[in-house]
Parts: sequence; structure tokens; C-alpha cells
Amino acid sequence: MRVVLDSNILVRAAWKADGLASRLLRRVLEGPHRLIVSPFILGEVARVLAYPRIQSRWGLTEERIQRHVNRLAAAAEIVATTSVDRVVPDDPDDDFIVQAAIAGRADALCIAGCTSTASRRRGTLPASCGPNHRRHRVVSASGRIL
Repeated sequence: MRVVLDSNILVRAAWKADGLASRLLRRVLEGPHRLIVSPFILGEVARVLAYPRIQSRWGLTEERIQRHVNRLAAAAEIVATTSVDRVVPDDPDDDFIVQAAIAGRADALCIAGCTSTASRRRGTLPASCGPNHRRHRVVSASGRIL
């Protein structure tokens, strides 16, 4: 299965080796699955992990951040996104995640939380997501929650 994990999940995977995000990433990388990322996703992961408050809270060094991003880049298929259509009205950065899934012909897109009420009404994001929703959802290319 070709899988895109959103940048929030990839960021959290750098924090706790036994956390849900780390376990999910390991399962994708170790199984018969293929992780799909874009340069934007890798850049966003590096940028967020470099925030001083994240580094101090999670005890991350520049070296550990670079190792995490390099590991993702080495293990994943990196796809280019050329044009980004607006599909997530409340968060333009999420458009890049959706475009990576489209460009990479992903079978599933795993997102952590949801931000858009309008998108939920249109059915592009799981209906049970709310602003404080923290569980991961795996959504198939057809929009079905797996």
C-alpha cells in the first residue's frame, strides 16, 4: 500500500520511539507498504522540529532532527508536486499533503487531527474530526476511513 503520512505525524515520530506516530511510521516502513513524501513535507518536518520550543520540550538536537529527516528521505519515495489546488480551505499547507498523495498515487493518506469544518461538511476529511481531535485516521484514496 502506498501511504502518505501528514507532517504532524512525521514530526511526532521524532519524539517518542514508542509513541503512536513512531509505531505507525515503523509499520509503514517495515511492512509491505511504501511511504510517500514530497520535498515540502520533508521541509515542513525539519522546520517544525527546529522550533526552539519543540527542541527544548522534546530534547531534540540539530543532529537528531537531521537524522530523522534523512531517514525519512532515504526510506520514502519522494514525489514532486507541481501545482497545488486549494482543497483544504482553512489550512493551505495541508493542500501540499493532499497533492503529495495525488502525485504519489497513494492508496491511503493518514492525517492527525482536522482543522476544517467546511472540508468535513464536504466529506473530504473524516466527519468525526474536531479541532482537538488527536487520533490518527487513515483515509483511502476514495475517502473511505480505514
